[in-house]
Amino acid sequence: MKNTLLDVFQNFDKMSDSEKAEVNDNVRKQFDNIIHGNPPKTEREKEIDKLAREELEEYRRKKKAFYGNPIHWNNNKRRRHGLPVLRGSVNKCRLKEYPGFHPSVRFFCMMEDLFDEILITTMEDDLNSFVEVKDLAVGDANVFRVSK
Repeated sequence: MKNTLLDVFQNFDKMSDSEKAEVNDNVRKQFDNIIHGNPPKTEREKEIDKLAREELEEYRRKKKAFYGNPIHWNNNKRRRHGLPVLRGSVNKCRLKEYPGFHPSVRFFCMMEDLFDEILITTMEDDLNSFVEVKDLAVGDANVFRVSK
């Protein structure tokens, strides 16, 4: 975004009115997104969002198919629809509720890699902000002399 803004400022006088209006709208939208907590997404974040959306849609589709199958209905609903009730081991061992959503291994690994990357860069930035790094080969190190 910084490069875009520099480009705009340098060439703003050379633009037509329609181009200026378009650039102003684009800059305003990007600024609003940043101010309201919606920063531009990186490629990795877009990929994670896409994978999460796909997994959630697949989960919802399977859940709808599960509840649409009469074997998983409770006996009251089966009676209402004119089906025989299930008794004994068939009733005990059948699933009555669809299991909750769990992310796939691929999604979990992608999130773990992203968290590791963010934590490492944040820790390095924080460490570099107050730690002074010295090169011993050049002689930057403090010399401590101990008397005998």
